[in-house]
Amino acid sequence: MGVFFYLPSILLSGFMFPFHAMPTWARGIGEALPLTHFLRCPRASLLRGADAATVLGLARPVGLFALLALLTAIWGAYRRICTQCKGNNVRPHHHVRFTP
Repeated sequence: MGVFFYLPSILLSGFMFPFHAMPTWARGIGEALPLTHFLRCPRASLLRGADAATVLGLARPVGLFALLALLTAIWGAYRRICTQCKGNNVRPHHHVRFTP
C-alpha cells in the first residue's frame, strides 16, 4: 500500500526530476504532496542560504498535513474504541472521562 503513496511522491515532488520541467497537471498533483513542500525547506536553507522565517514559511504546508494526519488518527482511534464498547455492553464513553 505504501508504494501507491511513496512512488508518486518521489516522482512528482521534484526529488528526481526538476519540478519546473514537469507538465502542468503533474505540478498540480505535486503541489498536493507533502514531500514537495518538505524538500523545499532543506533546499532553501542549504542551497540558497534562506533565513529561518523563510524556511518556516515553506514548512507551513508540511505542518498542516501533519496536523490533519494527527486529527484523522485520533478520530479513527476514537471511532474504533467506541465501536468496541457498543458490542461489549460497556457504558458509552467511559473512556472519554478526563479528570485532572
